[in-house]
Amino acid sequence: MVGGGRRRSRWAIAAPERGSVIAERGSVMAERRSVIAERGSVTAEFAVALPAVVLVLACCLSGVQVAGQQLRLQDAAASAARAAARGGDAASASRLVPGAGLTRYTEGDLVCVRLTAASTALVGTIMALTLSATSCALGGGK
Repeated sequence: MVGGGRRRSRWAIAAPERGSVIAERGSVMAERRSVIAERGSVTAEFAVALPAVVLVLACCLSGVQVAGQQLRLQDAAASAARAAARGGDAASASRLVPGAGLTRYTEGDLVCVRLTAASTALVGTIMALTLSATSCALGGGK
């Protein structure tokens, strides 16, 4: 080694300045400090987001329950209309949908039945939804 210089590898491009190595170490330490300072932030964000996700899921499931109740009400109205058109008891629909109110009326040759019921699902209860279904059958099948 001539001149007391450092021996370089032939593949080395350039040796970094001593000051730049210290600056680089400082930035790495600052980055580690910021990572440590952010520790637990994911837990906090999860704790905030989880109730919102649960609420949306509960509303969706409750909407499915309301749709199911509407389908049961429509089927019961059709059954009650057929029974009323044959001269039978249309009140049998109350067994299919408990708590349903029944209204019977005629329109020409048709015997119609309207069922109404309050929704029992969570969203339906909060919003005070009243479901109704109407069905008609040709009368005179006595």
